[in-house]
Amino acid sequence: ANQSDKSTSEYDDDPIIGIQLTYSQSTTGEPRMVFGFSFLRSSSLHPNDEAVSLEVSVSEEDGTETPKSPADALDDGLPKLYVHHDAVLKVLGSTLDVDEERLMPILYDKEGNVMDPNA
Repeated sequence: ANQSDKSTSEYDDDPIIGIQLTYSQSTTGEPRMVFGFSFLRSSSLHPNDEAVSLEVSVSEEDGTETPKSPADALDDGLPKLYVHHDAVLKVLGSTLDVDEERLMPILYDKEGNVMDPNA
């Protein structure tokens, strides 16, 4: 199966270029957001989607592994994790919630402190 998938994707006019992380409104109608993952084809890539390498670089000095830098991974031809342009806020470590009484958005940092979205 893996061989047939590879050969199909090599000759596809719109190949799968990676996996996309999305962040969207819950389909249950509740005021909450949910993450989603899907395969991303080149035709669906938005200019503002952010690519993150799935590969690691190994330090020659101490052997530690770190994600490839965006500059090193940009044109390496390897699949990427693409963060949908609407999901960047959550991925950067902030959480968006809603004050249900006032129907106002509330932005929290990684520690749970309320942030000023205009700061």
